[in-house]
Amino acid sequence: MPDDPKNPNTAERGPSRSHVGEQADSLPAEASSPRRFGLGQAVLYPKVYVWYIFLAALDIMFTYLIIHPDLFVKGFDPDKKDDLLGLEPRGAEVNPLADWIIQRWGIPGMALFKLSIVLLVIGICEIVGRRKHRVGRTLAMWAVVLSAIPVVVAAWYLIREVTSYA
Repeated sequence: MPDDPKNPNTAERGPSRSHVGEQADSLPAEASSPRRFGLGQAVLYPKVYVWYIFLAALDIMFTYLIIHPDLFVKGFDPDKKDDLLGLEPRGAEVNPLADWIIQRWGIPGMALFKLSIVLLVIGICEIVGRRKHRVGRTLAMWAVVLSAIPVVVAAWYLIREVTSYA
């Protein structure tokens, strides 16, 4: 049945006055569908999230390397674990909440804490992005930038630590 210009339900409508300024910030038709956010929907910024998750994983790995003294010990013999008694960690977790979690539940607890933070941030980016696409993307990009800072600092620290044993 062709569109009837007299029928308000089928006539083509232009943008309303309240949405004229938001056209550049609007979502594609499939992303702005009335469906609710859920597990069956694709994420808005998958490439940004890959980098965010990658940096979160590096943060966990670098934290493990820094707080465990048995790695990079000069002259370390893995058969003689008693040589490691009394060694102090090379560094400590700077975030007080993460440090408390590590002290209480170890690296697995810290990994779960990091996973919960990642899921929370991605969820916030998705909720914001479905209302304001550009703002959600900017938020996701800032999450990547901020997650890169401790990773770069830890990488610099570990490189300095490894080269001091050479």
